[in-house]
Amino acid sequence: MRSKIQKCYLCTSKAGTMDHVPPQCFFPSPKPNNLITVPCCVRCNSDYSKEDDYIRFILTSLLDRSKSGTQLWEEKVVPGFIPRNPKVVEEIVPTLKDVLIHTDSGPVEAAKFSVNQDRVSRYFTRIAKGLLTHHYPHYDYQQDQFRVVLIPPQSSHLNQLSEVRDLLFYSEIGGDVFKYRHRITDTELSGLWMLVFYEAILILVYHTKQPT
Repeated sequence: MRSKIQKCYLCTSKAGTMDHVPPQCFFPSPKPNNLITVPCCVRCNSDYSKEDDYIRFILTSLLDRSKSGTQLWEEKVVPGFIPRNPKVVEEIVPTLKDVLIHTDSGPVEAAKFSVNQDRVSRYFTRIAKGLLTHHYPHYDYQQDQFRVVLIPPQSSHLNQLSEVRDLLFYSEIGGDVFKYRHRITDTELSGLWMLVFYEAILILVYHTKQPT
């Protein structure tokens, strides 16, 4: 009896390796024992390796990052990613602005910079597809339309999401690194993901079937 051929969760070609979702580099050592892996082809796995470091740089630079986020910033991003990627720094420097952020502890001065929104949206769409493969292996999302929205912890929209949040299933990996909620509708025509990284930002990923 032949074993079922596994397909890449991104391009559907034959899988030759496994991809961590979220990537291992998002977690400080020691790594948690419940990391998620999904089938992936070698090309897709290789193409996204640099994106993993770039997104980790963005997430761990956030003001309200958790202890794990600060650890990665100090041990991996500052001494490793930033010196090796001068072009990224060159792109960000012209967009830097001083801002005053209101937190629970009072106003805090911080630096704000712009990121490539299309690049970020593509990345978290990838994360949602990996989680879909893991949690809902029967769900075919290849023709779905995905929308990504980033919501900082100071946003007034958080209170509006509380009722929706309680309807979703909860999971976490690595304590303060990654917490998420998810659900697909009973009709299996759409789904919603609430992804929280380093307790500093909420990423909403909504996907729905395109009309035929």
